[in-house]
Amino acid sequence: MTKKFVFSIGILLILVGCTSPDITGYIMDKKNNEILVVATESEDTGETKEFYDAVWARDAPGDVKIGEQVDVWYDGPIAESYPGQTSAGRVDVIPSSILEGATLSDAEALNKALTQQRPENGTLTVRSISYEADQDEWSIKLKNTIHDDEYMVRVNDKQ
Repeated sequence: MTKKFVFSIGILLILVGCTSPDITGYIMDKKNNEILVVATESEDTGETKEFYDAVWARDAPGDVKIGEQVDVWYDGPIAESYPGQTSAGRVDVIPSSILEGATLSDAEALNKALTQQRPENGTLTVRSISYEADQDEWSIKLKNTIHDDEYMVRVNDKQ
């Protein structure tokens, strides 16, 4: 093989490995090997000013948790329902942070909010997550992506 050919193959492999994720968002629900990932940034689709991409991704790693922020690459076609449905080809967890004075990370606080105090039915997205040191609690603002209702959930910062 020529050096030029080997170099070209190397560049191609780098470019293929650098593709952007299909969705970045929080894991808002989990059932068996499926995760519901909902984007936090809305899109203006013309039909609605705030459309939040959401997808149920099957074949997700078993160790991912509700509340974690993830990048997901799809493996195969996506069903055009809402939320969409597809297979996860790759799931990368975005490291969560523990703020000064807090015991829980932001992912753990969101997990508590969604598993212990989940608002009524609907696909939810995260509007904001903040830690209030003087109250020793997390304030998590959630939005129902269908009905536009917003919920403020407070989570005590104890494990």
